[in-house]
Amino acid sequence: MHEAVAACPVATADNHDNHDNDRLFVQTNADTGYDDVTFAATYRVGLGGGIYQFVRVGRAVLATLETGELGPGSVGPAVRSLTTENTAVTAQMCAFTAAGC
Repeated sequence: MHEAVAACPVATADNHDNHDNDRLFVQTNADTGYDDVTFAATYRVGLGGGIYQFVRVGRAVLATLETGELGPGSVGPAVRSLTTENTAVTAQMCAFTAAGC
């Protein structure tokens, strides 16, 4: 899945003369402690976007999307915040692992 995210193109705005509205897809590293994929979709200039995080715990997957007034410079702190919030959930997902809780 990491390769699929890395291959995401930059989506350009309808107005091809204005590349400030280009969408950016940025794969990030999140320390979830599990097999995960985390990436953001935001604009090159301006605010708006989302962070997608998929975390596999055993045979279950936690899929989250956090949206807001994100920009390229705010993705890192937002990923850390989402990962911290998701840790409370993944800790409870031990029932889906081979070892159990």
